[in-house]
Amino acid sequence: MHYKEIINRDSLCDFEIYLLGLVMEYSQADREVILNKLIYLFQNNKVLTGGNRLYNSQVYFWVIKNLGRENKYREVIEFADGAIKYSKNEFSFYSLNFFHYYKALAHYRLGELDEYIDEIYNAIIICLYQSSEKRNKFFTTVLKDTGINANEFILSKLASMSEK
Repeated sequence: MHYKEIINRDSLCDFEIYLLGLVMEYSQADREVILNKLIYLFQNNKVLTGGNRLYNSQVYFWVIKNLGRENKYREVIEFADGAIKYSKNEFSFYSLNFFHYYKALAHYRLGELDEYIDEIYNAIIICLYQSSEKRNKFFTTVLKDTGINANEFILSKLASMSEK
């Protein structure tokens, strides 16, 4: 894979970034170095993309997830905002629910409960457009992590919106 060569380059193509994301996901020893490299590349427009939305969305997912692991909640929100904007511009739903979800969890950790509720709502709404299998898996994750029953939450949220 030529890891040392790739990590020292000033710009990377889709596949090289994807490889780094895989290593970051499964190698705790390399996680911080790769995370910092990917953040640098994104912030300095050093990502040479071939237009593959899957690669880009997956790398955003890994960066956001690993920033959360590092308790860098402001950065999670910043990158989630970038990922959400990217997804909307590219008309891509891939991981969009997770971008909102991780953003929600970051707001929760920062004590920003209104933003937390809004982002949980956004994540759940996006899941309504997914297959029932993906939706149920995500709803199970939300319940396990937060204690929120997604179906009850969305019904309650819609009811309160109609009262306004």
